[in-house]
Amino acid sequence: MYQSPSNSASSATPSRIAPPPLLAIATIARFPPYNHHFLHDVGAFQIGLGATLLLAVWFRDALVVALGGYTLGAVAHAAAHVLDRDLGGNPSDPLSLTILALVALTAVLLYASRKEMRP
Repeated sequence: MYQSPSNSASSATPSRIAPPPLLAIATIARFPPYNHHFLHDVGAFQIGLGATLLLAVWFRDALVVALGGYTLGAVAHAAAHVLDRDLGGNPSDPLSLTILALVALTAVLLYASRKEMRP
């Protein structure tokens, strides 16, 4: 049962800091505490976030930053599904995620090429 945090330092246990749904990983992902593929998915997400932050340093155009970060994360996610296809998931995941990554890459390249042609 959820208990609200109190002022004592000894009560700062995870069950008292966050509501149970945030702590109950079994309701979010139904696998044992360690899942190799899930770590790859999280890593792909982190690559996308990191790429977005780095692109924001170099480019002022928000669409380039957003599409570029998404594209790098999507490529990493597709690669993780190709490499982990024997660990489960849908058989269509590697192909469908690769197609999404290619669509995103195409969008970035088309937008960047059109932007360069503008005066």
